[in-house]
Amino acid sequence: MDGPPAVSRALDSPRQGIMLEPPRSRSETILPGARLMRILRFSVTMMAGTLTVLYCGMHTGSTERALTMAFTTFVLFQFVTLFSARN
Repeated sequence: MDGPPAVSRALDSPRQGIMLEPPRSRSETILPGARLMRILRFSVTMMAGTLTVLYCGMHTGSTERALTMAFTTFVLFQFVTLFSARN
């Protein structure tokens, strides 16, 4: 399910002037703390949303329906993440 969004993101045109930027310092972190916190926030939101849909689905219908709902919710979260990464 991550394939199509990853391919579409990989085929985006590069940022203008990226090759003119100097390389990063060796001591610079790959993921700054602010970005790690944002990734953690997105992850917790996706986990909570997916598990909430799974929990509600398990109590209102069959197991297969609950699993389908949870999977669909997770895929929709992936699309939201894709569009937020493009901005």
